[in-house]
Amino acid sequence: MQKDQTVLEMAQKVLARQAKALVAQTEQPFDSALEAVASTDAGCRLVHLANGEHRHEKAAEWQARLPWKRAEERHYSSRIDRYMRQLEGEEDRAEYYALLEELASLRG
Repeated sequence: MQKDQTVLEMAQKVLARQAKALVAQTEQPFDSALEAVASTDAGCRLVHLANGEHRHEKAAEWQARLPWKRAEERHYSSRIDRYMRQLEGEEDRAEYYALLEELASLRG
């Protein structure tokens, strides 16, 4: 990565490097190799990154923020998971109490 390289330039450079490697292996034209690389999972992520909201940011600055962003995402994901488990527990309790009421009504 170059000092002042943007996220867009970084992603394009990686895609081009992978396409060149594919050209060397298969001798197919560069354009079709680039298309093949871009259609892989990793390639799709790079294309998305190249066209995304951070494309004009300096790649080094963007990468430096990634660990913080990922930690924040894990934190919110964890909170959502706990909340969903809590809701599931409430639903289970409601189902349990409904079953108890039904059993009680059968006893007469």
